[in-house]
Amino acid sequence: MNPTASDEQRQRIEDFQRTNQLGLATLFFSDLVGSMQLKQSLGDRAAIGLIQAHHAAFRELLAQFPKAEEIDTAGDSFFLIFAAPSDAVRFALLAQALTHALATGNGHPLRDRIGIHVGEVFIKAAESGGKPKDLFGTQVDTCARIMSLGEGDQILLSRFAFDSARQAMRGDALDGTGDIAWLNHGFYELKGVEEPVEICEVGEVGRARLVAPEAGEKGHRIVTGDEPVLGWRPAAGQTVPNTQWVLDRLLGEGGFGEVWLARHQTLKDRRVLKFCFNAEKARSLKREVTLFRVLREHVGAQPGIVAVHDVYFDQPPYYIVMDHIDGPTLAGWAEAHAPLDAVPLATRLEIVAQIADALQTAHDAGVIHRDVKPSNILIAEEAGAPRAMLTDFGIGQLVSGDALAGITQIGFTKTMMAADSMTGTQLYLAPELLSGQPATIRSDIYALGIVLYQLVIGALNRPLTSDWADDIADPLLREDIQHCVAGDPAKRFAGGAQLSANLRALPQRRTEKENAERLQARVVRRKKQMRLVSFAGAAVAVAALFFAFAFVREHDLKLKVAEEGRRAERGEVLAKAEAKRAEAALADLKASAPALLQLAESEADAQRF
Repeated sequence: MNPTASDEQRQRIEDFQRTNQLGLATLFFSDLVGSMQLKQSLGDRAAIGLIQAHHAAFRELLAQFPKAEEIDTAGDSFFLIFAAPSDAVRFALLAQALTHALATGNGHPLRDRIGIHVGEVFIKAAESGGKPKDLFGTQVDTCARIMSLGEGDQILLSRFAFDSARQAMRGDALDGTGDIAWLNHGFYELKGVEEPVEICEVGEVGRARLVAPEAGEKGHRIVTGDEPVLGWRPAAGQTVPNTQWVLDRLLGEGGFGEVWLARHQTLKDRRVLKFCFNAEKARSLKREVTLFRVLREHVGAQPGIVAVHDVYFDQPPYYIVMDHIDGPTLAGWAEAHAPLDAVPLATRLEIVAQIADALQTAHDAGVIHRDVKPSNILIAEEAGAPRAMLTDFGIGQLVSGDALAGITQIGFTKTMMAADSMTGTQLYLAPELLSGQPATIRSDIYALGIVLYQLVIGALNRPLTSDWADDIADPLLREDIQHCVAGDPAKRFAGGAQLSANLRALPQRRTEKENAERLQARVVRRKKQMRLVSFAGAAVAVAALFFAFAFVREHDLKLKVAEEGRRAERGEVLAKAEAKRAEAALADLKASAPALLQLAESEADAQRF
C-alpha cells in the first residue's frame, strides 16, 4: 500500500465529511410537461416567456415556505427541499393551481408532474454557509424516478411521505383548491432503483390526473403476494366516499389497515372508522361484525364492549363504524400515568375487573376474544375514575356454531368456530395455544391474567417468567394470578366473573384472612397453655407420688425402729428375769454349798454385765 495515496484518500474523506452533512430530507422534483410542444406551437420567445412566468410563480410561492430551499433549476424543472412532507404536498397542490391559472390566462395548457420522496441524503453546504449548495445520494435519484413515472397534473409520492402528509394536512387547509383525493397505486419497480417503491398520489379532484401510472420505460407496477386494495386512502379533513363522515385524525394502524376518528357532518356524532385495505384481511372486519351481532343478539348492549354500528363491504374502501371512546388504550393510559405503580392498586385492579366482566359477557354469548392485551383495552374517564372497555374482536371465534342461529354471517361458515391457534400477540398466548391446541374461554382468562400481573407490578411490557410470584407480595393476589395463568387450563378460573369478584372483594378477603390468622393464633396459644397445664399436673402427680413414697418409707423406718425398740425392751425384761433366777439359784447354792459361793457370784456378775 502506498502510504502517500492512503493519506490523500483519508484527507479527501475528511474534507468530504467537513463540507457534507448526512441528513433526512423531504425531496421534491417537478417537471413542466409538454414544454417542447409549447415552444413549437408558440415559438421560442413566447414559450420561454410563459415558462419564465411559471418559474416566477413557483419562486413566489416558495417564498411562503420559510423552511424550504431551491437546490437546483434546470430548464423547466425544479429540485427543492422541504422540512416536512406536508409542506411539500401543500406546495405541490398550490403550485399546480397556479400553473392552471397561468394556462387559463394565456390560453395554452401548462401541466406539472411532481415527485415527492423522503430519504437520507448528503447535504453539501455553500462555502459561505446558509443555504445548501447541493444534495446527492441514491434517494435523490429515487425521487427523480418517482417524478418521471408520472404524467402532467400528477403528484406522486413514496409511501412514507404520503402517510406523513395525509395525517398532518386537513382538507380545508388550502385556500384556492377543491376537494383533495389520496390514492395508493401499489408497488412499482423503477428503473435504476434496487428495491420496489410503493407509489401513492395526491391531487385535487377534477383537476389532477388521479390514475395509476402506466407501465413504461421508467417503471412498472408489480403484484406482491399480499396484494392491497388499491385506490382511495383516508386523510385528515377528507370526506369518506358516499357518506357524510369527515375524518379528523388517525388513531392507529396495523396489518389490516387504519383506524380514524370521524365526525358526521349533519348529526355531529363522533365515531371510529376502521378501514381495511386488503381484500383478504377484510375478513377480520367481517368476523368482528358477525361476533358483535352474536353478542347483541344473545346479551344485548354491553357497556364494557365497544359497539359496532355499521359496516361497508360492497366495494372499497372497506370499513366498519364503531363507538368512539374518548380515551387512550390501556398502554397509552399507563404511559400518561407513569410511573404506573404510583396509581392506587385498587384502581388498577378495578380496570382488570371491568374487563373480566366484559369477557364473562362475551363468553356467556359463546364468543372468545383471543387477543386480550393492553392495546385492545380502551380507558375512558367517568366521574374521575377509569372505565375500561374491550375492543377488537377481529380474530375472535365462537365456541360453537349454535351461537350463529338467526345471525347473518356475512359469508362466514366454519371459520367462525376454528382459527389459527397461533394468531394473536405471543406475550399473551396461553400455553395450549403455543402447542397448537384450540382456543377456549380459559385462553382469554390466561391473557387477562398476564395483564393483571403487569398492572400489579406496574410494567405493561413485562413477560411472565417462571419466578413471577416473587414479584407479588400479596399472597391473595398471587393466588388470583395463579388461577389465571396456570399451565393446566382446568386449574384456571372458569370465567371472568370469578376473577372480578375476587379482585373487588380483596379488602374483605384480606380482613377475613387476618381474622382467620388471629383465630388460628389463639387456637395455637390455647393448645400451648393446655400442654403447660398438663405438664404441671403431671409434675404435681409425680411430686405427690414421690412424697407419698417418702412418707411410706419414713413410716416403715419408724415402724422398724419401734419394733427394734420393743425387741430391746423385751430383751431387757428377759435379762432382768434371768438375773432374778440367777440370784435365786445363787442363794440356793449358798445355802447348799458354800464352796460354790465364789463361783456363783462370779457368774452372777457376768450375767449382769
